[in-house]
Amino acid sequence: MTPGNLEDWDSHHRFLRRGDLVLLDFPRSEREPILAVFVRRIGRPAQSQFYTIHGKWVHGTERNIQHAVPDFVPSSLVEPIIPYLPDSGITEELLDRAQMFDLSVPRGVSAPLVTRMLEFQRKSEEIYRQNATTLDGAHHSLAHPTDLKFGTLELITTRLLGHNKGDDKDTLQEKIYAVRKALSRGGFAFGHDRRSHRVTGFIQIRSKEQVANVEKVRNWLRAWQDDLATFAAGKTPDYQFSRNGQNVVNFIHKAQSLIKKSRELREVTTFGRVGISKKRFDIEKEDVMQYDFKTEFNDSDRELIKFFEAWSCSALFLGLPRIEALPPLILQATGMYEEHKLDPKAGFTFLQEIGVLTPHENRVRFDSHLLLPSSQHSKPLEQLMTKVMSMDEKPGFVDSMAHLRKDWGNLTVFCIDGEGAHEIDDGVSVEDAGNGEHWVHVHIANPTAFFDHDNPLAKMARHMTETIYMPERAFVMLPRWSTSRHFSLQAERPVLTFSARLNSKGETVEQKIQPGFIRNVKFLTPGEAARVVGVAAGWNPDVVLKIGGEVPHHEPKKTGKHLLDHEIEMLKQLQTLAEKRQAKRRMAGGLFLDSNRPEINVWHNAKRPGLPWEHPSRVKARYVEGDPIVEFRTKALTSWFSSGEGVSDILVRELMLLACEIGASWCAERNIPIIYRGTVISPDTNDAKKFYDEVLAPATEKNIGEAPMHLAIEYLSNSGSTILTTKPLHHRVLGISTYSKATSPLRRYGDMLLHWQIEAALREEARAGAQIDFASSKSAKTLPFSVGALNLIAKGLQPRESMIRRATTYAEEHWQATVFFRAFNYKECELPATMNAYVHMQPSAQRNELAVIVKEFSLGATMSQPQGFGLGEAKAGDTWECEIENIDVFMRRILFRPVRLVDRWEG
Repeated sequence: MTPGNLEDWDSHHRFLRRGDLVLLDFPRSEREPILAVFVRRIGRPAQSQFYTIHGKWVHGTERNIQHAVPDFVPSSLVEPIIPYLPDSGITEELLDRAQMFDLSVPRGVSAPLVTRMLEFQRKSEEIYRQNATTLDGAHHSLAHPTDLKFGTLELITTRLLGHNKGDDKDTLQEKIYAVRKALSRGGFAFGHDRRSHRVTGFIQIRSKEQVANVEKVRNWLRAWQDDLATFAAGKTPDYQFSRNGQNVVNFIHKAQSLIKKSRELREVTTFGRVGISKKRFDIEKEDVMQYDFKTEFNDSDRELIKFFEAWSCSALFLGLPRIEALPPLILQATGMYEEHKLDPKAGFTFLQEIGVLTPHENRVRFDSHLLLPSSQHSKPLEQLMTKVMSMDEKPGFVDSMAHLRKDWGNLTVFCIDGEGAHEIDDGVSVEDAGNGEHWVHVHIANPTAFFDHDNPLAKMARHMTETIYMPERAFVMLPRWSTSRHFSLQAERPVLTFSARLNSKGETVEQKIQPGFIRNVKFLTPGEAARVVGVAAGWNPDVVLKIGGEVPHHEPKKTGKHLLDHEIEMLKQLQTLAEKRQAKRRMAGGLFLDSNRPEINVWHNAKRPGLPWEHPSRVKARYVEGDPIVEFRTKALTSWFSSGEGVSDILVRELMLLACEIGASWCAERNIPIIYRGTVISPDTNDAKKFYDEVLAPATEKNIGEAPMHLAIEYLSNSGSTILTTKPLHHRVLGISTYSKATSPLRRYGDMLLHWQIEAALREEARAGAQIDFASSKSAKTLPFSVGALNLIAKGLQPRESMIRRATTYAEEHWQATVFFRAFNYKECELPATMNAYVHMQPSAQRNELAVIVKEFSLGATMSQPQGFGLGEAKAGDTWECEIENIDVFMRRILFRPVRLVDRWEG
C-alpha cells in the first residue's frame, strides 16, 4: 500500500497529510499554542515539517500533535512554499526545544496559507467571544457532581454551542477549536490522553467534587504558606496557624512520625521505592507479606493523600505547573527528603513511607486513561463492575445459536495452553478429507451467542477492550464466573468453529464457519505437546533469577500421557500442516517476530502466583513486613526473527492465524462489515523492498542465513503500520491477504465484534437457506453493527489496544526493575559482574543514553553513551560489555555503564 492511496484506508487520519492544520502546543511550559500547517516529513528518523501562522517553519514529531483539522487547505496551496524550506532534519536537541526559524519565504508565496490560518483563528475567536459565558462555564454545565464523565470534542461542541443546519465543515472546526481552547483553560477540570487525543478527540470531564477537592487543597497550601510568611516576618508574636493551614501542619507532623516508623522497617532510596523488609516469612508456612494497620488518617489527611496520588501515581497534574509545584513544598517541610529531587518519584516514595502504598506497588494501574474498574477513578465504572459481578447467580443466558449447533461428538479437540491459563479460548482438531487433504477445525469459545452487545457483560468488555495481564494480577475483560462456569473450553461447552480444508501444500480449498458443541477435549501444555509430536522444545535453556525466597513447588502436569495413539498421530498431522502454512506465509512476505520477553511470576502465598488486591490505604497507615517472592524466567537472547521452534510457536500460532483468515475472508465474501486489520506503508518510511534487496538480504547471506537483528528491526519498521479498517486489507507483516482477530472472544472485545456479526449472518442464511450478500440494506439490517458503527468503534479501539500493550509492557518492566533492584542493591540473588548489551537500533548522537538488550537475560535496558566515557561511538549491531549503574524502579529503568566494545557488525 503506497502513500498515494493512504486516504482510502486511513480514514481516522493517524498519519498527517499535507495541508492539515495542527495545533503546536508546549506541555512543559506556559507558552500559548500556535496554529501551523503540516508540510511534509523529512530526514531519518523522520521529522515533521510545519509552517506556522507567524510565517516561520518548525520541525517536530507527530506524536506531540494534540489537535488537527484534516484537509484544511489543498496540497496545492502548500507546495509553493516547499522550495524555500530546508529539506533536511535538524538536530534532536533543537527539535526537543521546538525551535521556530525565520526563513525567506516570499510574502506573496506564503500569504495565501498564512491568510487562511489567520481567518480560521479570527473566526474561532469570534465564536469564543459570542459564547464566552457558556464556554468559560463549560465544566459547570458538563460535569457530574461526583462521577467522571467522558465525551469527544465534537459531541461536547454540539452540547455547548449547538448544531446549526447551515454550519459547514469549516464552521464546525472553528467551533471545535474554540471549545478546545475553553477546555484547555479549564486546567485540571478536563483531561485527555496525549498518546491518542488527536485521533479520538476523547476528553475526560472530571467531577465537580474532584475539582473542588483539588482547589480546596490548593487553598490549604496557600493558607499554610501565608501563615509561614507571617511567622517569618515576626510582626505578630501571638499569631496562630489558620484552620486551613493547620490541616497541612497536622499532616506534615503525622507524616514525619510515620516515615520514622517506616525507616525502622525499611530503608529509603532515591529510586522510587523503599528498601526490602528486615523481616522474612516462610511461604510454606504463611503468607510472605504481613500487614499491620496503625495510625488513622482523618478527613483532611485523606484529601492531601489523594492530592499526592493525583500528582505522583496518576500524573493528573502534568502540564499544570502551578499545581505541580505544590506537593514538593510538603515533602520539603517534612525534612525527610533532603537527598531527593522533589518530583513525583519522591512523592511515590513518600506515599509508601506513610503507609498508603505498598512497598512493591506497580504504578501502571493508576493510569487514569487506562481506567481499570478497580482504579477508583470512575464511580459509574465501579457500579458497572458491581452489576456484572452480581449477575453470577442469574445471568439469564439464552443460546441464540442453539438451533444451528453441530455436535462434534467424539472428535478429539486439543487445547494447548500453559498450566496457569484461566480462560481457554481455543482448541484444534483435524479430520482426514481424502486425496491427501484434511479438514482443520479451530474451535473458539462462544460467549457472544449468549448475550447481545447491549448486555452489561458486553458493556464491560467494550470498556476493558482486552484482559490486561500484569505479573501480579489480571484485570479480566469478562468476569471469571462467566468464563469458568459457562464459556472457557471444556467438554460439553459451546464453540464457534472455523474450518478449512487444506491440501498437501497447506492451501485452503474450502472453508466454513459453524456453531457447535465439543465433547472430547484433551488439554496439553506447550511443552508436553512438543514432546508428543517430536519437536525440539526448550533447546535454549531457561535462565532464572529468584528474589525473596524459594518459589512454591508444584509438580508440572504430564498432560501428554493420557493421549491415545491415533490422537498423537492427529497432533503430528496438525504440526505438519502448520509448518506448511508457515512456509506459505513466509513466501508471501510474512515476518516472524518473537522477542522472547522474560516471564515473571509473583507470589504472596504458596497456593498460586499473584498478589492480593491492595488499594491505597487512606483510612489507616499500613505497614508491610516481608516482600513478595518474584521469579524472573527467561532465555539468553536469540534473534527475534526466528520462525519458532516449539509447538506453541508453530502449531498454535499458525492455526490461530488460519482461523483469523477464515473469519475475515468468509465475511468479505458476503460483504459483512467487520473490523479488518491490515498494513499500510506510513508516509515517512523507506522503501521496505529496496531495503530488503539491497541491505537485509545480502547481510543475511553474509551472516550464514540469519538476518542480523538490528537490520531486521529496521526492515520491520519500514514494512508498514497495522490499521483497523472496515475494508478488507492485505496484512503484509503476517503475509495474509485478509485478516481479522477471531480466536480470543473471552479476552478481546474486537474478537467479540466479529463473532456477533458472523452469528447474525449464520442465523439469517439459515433462515434464507442460501448464502447472502449483506451489501443490500435489507440484509444489512439483520446485523448488529453497521459500517458506520464499526468505524466509530475502530476509531477508539486501536488507541485503546495500543494503551493496553504499553501498560502490559510497563507492568512487566516494573517487576523486572524490582528483581534487578533487589538483586543488585540487596544481593537477594547473584548477578554477573558484567553483562553484554546488544545495540539493536541506531543510536542518536544527541542522546546521552541508548536502548539496548542485555544478552544474558533478553532484557530491554538503557546504556549510557560510550563516548561519555571516552570509549568511542556506539553503532547499531554492536555488543558492549557493561555493568549496572543504577536501577530506577519508579521509571522502570535499568541503566548500564559501558566498559568496552566486544563485537561490531561490519556490514
